[in-house]
Amino acid sequence: MKKSFLVPVEERFEKYTIPEPNSGCWLWSGSCVQDGYGTLRVGGKSLRAHRVSWKLHVGPIPDGLNVLHKCDTPPCVNPQHLFLGTQIDNNLDRDFKDRNKGVFTNEQIKAIRCDNRSQSIIGGENGVSRSTIQLIKARKTYCRVN
Repeated sequence: MKKSFLVPVEERFEKYTIPEPNSGCWLWSGSCVQDGYGTLRVGGKSLRAHRVSWKLHVGPIPDGLNVLHKCDTPPCVNPQHLFLGTQIDNNLDRDFKDRNKGVFTNEQIKAIRCDNRSQSIIGGENGVSRSTIQLIKARKTYCRVN
């Protein structure tokens, strides 16, 4: 078995990318941080997968710029769904799209609990982390919703 540091970044990136046919997102199935963004170790550092995607498919990220999502799906790494912007751009985009998520209706909780897809995919579509979905499914949060 190859050690991960011997496998090219492009090959490791491809291994954890799942095309989602309905949205066009390329969903990250590798390691994720709490907010649902994918991570990949490159050169001994843990990098956000969407930033790695930008570097692999588009080019360098200028200093001071973030890689933002048009699709608002944290695990998405499709370079066509990404764009560069400042932190101010990111905040304005979030506010314009009213993306401060995290409070669910009873109907949403029931739908999440019945959804058999991966927790990362469900979390990405709802703007929350995989662990948030795990807690909902395990009835550790929203436990009063039947």
